[in-house]
Amino acid sequence: MRHAQALDGGGSSAQYVCTWVDPKDTIHRNSCGYTSKKHLVKRHIESKHLQIKPITCEICGKGFAQRTNYSTHMNTHTGDTPHKCPYPNCEATFGDPARRHRHMKTVHNHVPSKRRTQSDHGSMLLDDVSEPEEEDSA
Repeated sequence: MRHAQALDGGGSSAQYVCTWVDPKDTIHRNSCGYTSKKHLVKRHIESKHLQIKPITCEICGKGFAQRTNYSTHMNTHTGDTPHKCPYPNCEATFGDPARRHRHMKTVHNHVPSKRRTQSDHGSMLLDDVSEPEEEDSA
């Protein structure tokens, strides 16, 4: 695969690094450094660097690289709010899971047990997150 290099011997858990260098960066010439499994590096290159967005919103024309982002976007047009707050006695719902997460942090003081961390090669790793605890009803 162009713009990707294997970091280890291969196999199903092989890690690849994005070697894309921004052609506009004539001074530093640093490669991107995103690291993940081969199919995720391929998707990263296509969506971030090549700006390939094969899914188009029929309402406003905005393009998306991934169907999940398109589905979340469609909620802005339809008004759907399928993402419910998981905290007991909270009826808040959201069209975007990121807004639900922000709500959980600000309203319920939610703190994930682990958080996204950046590997040595620049990729984002998502560790296990905690479930909400019962709130005091005082």
